[in-house]
Amino acid sequence: MFEPSNAYHQLNAGAHRNISKHLKAPALTWHLGFLINNGLSQDRIKRGLDNFIIELLHSFKDDKTGQVSNVTVSPCISDVILLFNNTLNKSDFSIYTSSDDVPLSQTEKNVLF
Repeated sequence: MFEPSNAYHQLNAGAHRNISKHLKAPALTWHLGFLINNGLSQDRIKRGLDNFIIELLHSFKDDKTGQVSNVTVSPCISDVILLFNNTLNKSDFSIYTSSDDVPLSQTEKNVLF
């Protein structure tokens, strides 16, 4: 489906024994799929990643098997989870629809928004 970049093997040499690299908010493990430009806009990619993360968090929250006991998401500032295009409430993973609703100090908002 996708061809690896010319530097794929060099970039991933030792990936199985090294910690993952941190890439902007949120921190994600580097995968080939994040580096391929397949014609999608950055906004569409960010929305897709956010939607995936949000659905994953909700599935953890709704876990009925008892296998998921604690979910930690980073970066999180003042109980606000920061994704690419969204901010979430840490306790229930609900999306803040307006930057005015986000419970951050004005200084934190100035830096983030």
